[in-house]
Amino acid sequence: MPNLFIKASCDLEMSCEEGFEINEPVSQIRDLMFRYVGFTDVAHDYDISVDEDSYPDTLEVKFENLANNKIRLTADGYVKVNVKADLHYNIFEDSNPKVTLASVEASPFTNLIASENDSDRNDCQVFAKKPK
Repeated sequence: MPNLFIKASCDLEMSCEEGFEINEPVSQIRDLMFRYVGFTDVAHDYDISVDEDSYPDTLEVKFENLANNKIRLTADGYVKVNVKADLHYNIFEDSNPKVTLASVEASPFTNLIASENDSDRNDCQVFAKKPK
């Protein structure tokens, strides 16, 4: 499988999926889920999962517990991900690929999704080789 490097610069509010609550403050971010949405000759929508062991030194992830089942998360740096060949091909054929941090799995167990606030920064870029 080819490698894909995702460079993230995110500062965003995340909240529980509808119908769920955070019963205890979040103590750890475990896994990240990036989403690629784009178009070549057809529309593309891929989820790119990154487990916590894949980014210990290259991506700094911080969070702050907020009220109302929300956290503020910042992520700066990059992750290296092995992806399927079709995703790798499509993302680099796309003239305007859009990659965002879509959700995180946190501890205690809960899935948090990114909000759509205009004030949030959710900028991700993709590279075939390690970014500088």
